[in-house]
Amino acid sequence: MDNKDLRDAVRASVRERRNTLSRETINEHSANICQRIEPLLSDSHRIGGYLALGAEVNLSTFSQSYFFSERQYYVPIVEENYEMKFAPIDKATPMVRNRYGIDEPLADPSSLKSGMDLDAILVPLVAFDRFCNRMGMGAGYYDRCFAERMMRPSPPLLIGVAFECQQVATVFPNTWDVPLDVITTENRILKRSTDKL
Repeated sequence: MDNKDLRDAVRASVRERRNTLSRETINEHSANICQRIEPLLSDSHRIGGYLALGAEVNLSTFSQSYFFSERQYYVPIVEENYEMKFAPIDKATPMVRNRYGIDEPLADPSSLKSGMDLDAILVPLVAFDRFCNRMGMGAGYYDRCFAERMMRPSPPLLIGVAFECQQVATVFPNTWDVPLDVITTENRILKRSTDKL
């Protein structure tokens, strides 16, 4: 198998494993993850997140708390040429469905931010390893959005959110994949290690 085939096999296996979780388990684990995230964001004012799809970690209770605070919550908007920006969102923001079937805010283009303009971003993922390498859906939006992080430290602080069942021995990372700073699961906070296998 080449690297792409290995990654595709891991992606399919972990998605199948995650999809076996009951809605009750997803909600319970998501609540635990949201509690663990909050202390990591004590110095962050512009926070990126996402709107959960399927069996992803659900951040809705976490994001709604920001609608009533001085901090601003943003979610991704997919643009042409595989580009991604972040739009501010609150409880009154109208939504539209994008070409992937994912809800996005109907936002004024002037309000959009680059991911690099935010203080911290909660990043969805399909699989992760102990070095905080992330495997996404395969389109590369997040890696392109955070490519500058390969050359300099945060901000933004990149926080992966996942269930324990999504950890694998390796995600077979590519050289252009941007590692996360932290991954938060229902049981723990995993910080990126610089140790090598």
